[in-house]
Amino acid sequence: MKPKHIFFSAFLICVFCAGPVAQQNSSGNDKQTSLNSLYNTPNPFSETTTIKFVLSQDCYVKLSAVETNDGSETELVNGLLSAGEHGIIFKVPKGNGREYKCILNAYSETGNTLLYTREIDMRQQ
Repeated sequence: MKPKHIFFSAFLICVFCAGPVAQQNSSGNDKQTSLNSLYNTPNPFSETTTIKFVLSQDCYVKLSAVETNDGSETELVNGLLSAGEHGIIFKVPKGNGREYKCILNAYSETGNTLLYTREIDMRQQ
């Protein structure tokens, strides 16, 4: 499926909407990722990483990457996304640190009710 290009802040973000997410486990086999999961690949990464998640329903999503040394935050998504798989490409801004916390908050479509929060640690090589 061809990605939709959406501009948020100063970053180009590709949003992929497709079928089930697959990731490789330690034995190299693909496994389907559960709904509402969050992970990035590759991790650790050099300049870019793709943050992947699956929404079980249409949600208002806030996704950000927080640099753990100085607390600077990069907003990656702040808007309504459809149910399904999504992939957001994060390019490390110059001058930032090597450790990041990626935070996903999913709200009801109106943005009034927090449905869940997911966090992962990301590391730059």
